[in-house]
Amino acid sequence: MENNENDNFVSLLADSTFKYMFKDYRDFFKKVIKLTTNVDISEYELYNNEINSGNIARDYRLDILLKKDNDFIIIEMNKNADKRTLLKARKYLYAIAGGGLVEGEEFKKMRTILINFNNSKYKNDKEAISVGYDLINEKYNRVVRKLKLGDI
Repeated sequence: MENNENDNFVSLLADSTFKYMFKDYRDFFKKVIKLTTNVDISEYELYNNEINSGNIARDYRLDILLKKDNDFIIIEMNKNADKRTLLKARKYLYAIAGGGLVEGEEFKKMRTILINFNNSKYKNDKEAISVGYDLINEKYNRVVRKLKLGDI
């Protein structure tokens, strides 16, 4: 039987592969994230990533969750960067950010960042490597500073 050269190919886009690669090659990801988003993950520790999306039909789980004090960084590898996938990632962002709301306790101020590694080019600018988003009210020019989103 002939060996196909694709038999040994392992896609980084698979969640389990990405999680494994992130743990073993964290310095690489640290450099890529810092270079493209200006977010430094050096002092963040890997945290429980078994938080799911709440979807009853399919048990989605976020890929990487990093924590430092009360701040979190969510890192998602997206094989398909369609609207549904990006919405699911934002749901993780809001769920983690809302974790500071515990009844009967003082609200914990926390910064939460979502970084999506997407297997697609940015449609508006084919040369874009990284696109960052702020939550902003255009009428009053108010920005939510504790939540950040970025696509690589």
